[in-house]
Amino acid sequence: MQPYTQALLQPWADSARELGLRDIAFTDHDRYYAGINFDEIDRLREKNPDLKIRAGIELDNDPI
Repeated sequence: MQPYTQALLQPWADSARELGLRDIAFTDHDRYYAGINFDEIDRLREKNPDLKIRAGIELDNDPI
């Protein structure tokens, strides 16, 4: 698991832009919640106003 940082996230935004995408989403699995930092997503949104950047958490169906 890699924690969310601008160094990790910005290349994804750059690649999306190069591919002509206008809308991207970051959705990590819930077991990796410790690395998810929604403040970093907000900073990424501020730096990339031309992209709609969504964020969420994928809930795994792991039996207890």
